[in-house]
Amino acid sequence: MANKTVRWRRLERLHLRLLNIFARVFGLSAVVVAIGFTAWAVYSFAQPDAVVEDMLTLSGHSSIDFLGAGIFCLVVAILFLKVRPYRPDLSRAGDADRKREHTWWTGEPR
Repeated sequence: MANKTVRWRRLERLHLRLLNIFARVFGLSAVVVAIGFTAWAVYSFAQPDAVVEDMLTLSGHSSIDFLGAGIFCLVVAILFLKVRPYRPDLSRAGDADRKREHTWWTGEPR
């Protein structure tokens, strides 16, 4: 029975590490997408003839819609990259765990 518990703890730690890594990778990907949307908004604003004329947009201008999407993706990226790593298996009683240094990617203590 103890062997199954040890194996479960090991899998739980692996799962929580991967969860934090995927959250960081998603945040970095959202930054890339935000840069792409913003660049496309600037391009469509600077070169309005190069953009498809019959594109349906919410605001009437594709550059404003793309800029809104870029800002939204940037906000999501900031939220995913600034959040504290989720590691309930490493938490301790009280507020002592908040003072410990953790790695940014996985939340492992340093």
